[in-house]
Amino acid sequence: MEVDSAPVAGAASSRAGGGANSGRVFCPVPGCPSSDPSRARGWGSDAILRSHIDAHLAGSLAGEVPAAWLQARGRTRCLVCGLSVSERRGVHPTCRPEARAAAVGSSTPVHDAGPSLPSLTEVQAARTPTLRHVPAVARHAWCQQLTRALAAVAQRNDEQAWTEFLMLPQCLLCAPARGGRRHKRAVAAFTLDCMQRWQQGERVSLWEARPQCSRKAPAAPSPEDHRELAVSLGREGFDKKARAALVSEGLCPATEDSAQKLAALHPHRPPPRAQVVQDLPLAPEVAPELVVRCLRAFPPETAPGPTGMRVQHLREACVAGGRDSLLTQLAAVVNLLAQGRAPAAVAPVLAGAGLVALPKPAGGLRPIAVGELLRRLTGKCLMSLVRDDARAYFWPAQVGVAVPAGAEKAVRAVRAWTRRHAGSSQKLLVKLDFSNAFNCVSRDAVLGEAREHFPALARWATWCYRQPTRLQFGDRVLESSSG
Repeated sequence: MEVDSAPVAGAASSRAGGGANSGRVFCPVPGCPSSDPSRARGWGSDAILRSHIDAHLAGSLAGEVPAAWLQARGRTRCLVCGLSVSERRGVHPTCRPEARAAAVGSSTPVHDAGPSLPSLTEVQAARTPTLRHVPAVARHAWCQQLTRALAAVAQRNDEQAWTEFLMLPQCLLCAPARGGRRHKRAVAAFTLDCMQRWQQGERVSLWEARPQCSRKAPAAPSPEDHRELAVSLGREGFDKKARAALVSEGLCPATEDSAQKLAALHPHRPPPRAQVVQDLPLAPEVAPELVVRCLRAFPPETAPGPTGMRVQHLREACVAGGRDSLLTQLAAVVNLLAQGRAPAAVAPVLAGAGLVALPKPAGGLRPIAVGELLRRLTGKCLMSLVRDDARAYFWPAQVGVAVPAGAEKAVRAVRAWTRRHAGSSQKLLVKLDFSNAFNCVSRDAVLGEAREHFPALARWATWCYRQPTRLQFGDRVLESSSG
């Protein structure tokens, strides 16, 4: 069997020659920056290098992996997902159901692939509670599963890949019935078991066995409940949320009456004029470094969307040996969304949100929508690319976009103006507050302005808002077609 000896010889010479890269292996793909021992640190073993190789095989990194390199290590490309797998297996355990389904026309006996996955709307409506943090002993396995799910989305970009990705936090990071500090080891063991079962292809059984969210209307929180929640948030370092928990009046119950009031605040509008996403200007490339910077900009206490993915889940997946591959795949998915290339069926869920209602002091409800983390991350990355253009276009009419401490400056300016003209009978300060303004804005007008003034946002905005999005309020679904 012939073996591509150049990369292997390079790795051997680095081991024999000593120095900083002694005993390390390097990427076998010609032209890859990680293949040059003089510029790259290399990896400690071929097993750790596999995530980088999978990035090449998935197309996230340029260059072809030499077949001889894979053969020399007993590896081959999976017949379903295309990533590397042991020659003995031939197909990843998670890809076996698809392999059996594809074998219908062959002479191999076909086995039942089992029940189908839940729909995208079922995944959004499940509201399964997820852990605030990934247990430390499970973070490497979580990194592997998340990287593989992102790679499947980036490579296949079909509804099944998106469904499995959106299922991931609810199936692998669901909060068990017995949690808390005293059951820390049990929570870690439960999480590791879920990840092992997911690796073996038990998608549907994990989904059906996940802890269910209580459907009972929550009782009004007592002062002791406020105190316990504040203490719990304080232990996590979420000081701002802990202070708010002490004085919070709680959420409005998800009753039919509340749902009707919220529906009235989301008026129905006809969809925007049809636009072919491919005819709109291309969005600029989002680099992994920008994704990291925007991910760090999220406050750690950021609430998750309906599928349960938290910002801490993504941060804690960045473990040694898998961080680069994870960020590469995450950037690939962000770019896919930025170009508006994701399936249209995913948009109502990914661009939708979980909806809660807060009571207003003077009566009525205030809707609060918590969107999906991946959608917010994509928007944050794109907005950082058009930051300077947005400031030039909006300034000085507004101070809310690309103006550091803009709200504080506006408040201080108004106070100073009021003091300066306190004795004048010729000056008048008018404050306008339009009722439900945000939810009544025409999407057609917004998308038209985005295409004209911010073409880098045109594809992403059109993909998100060209059809009504789903707002999950308890067990009820409201449609948002304006705002």
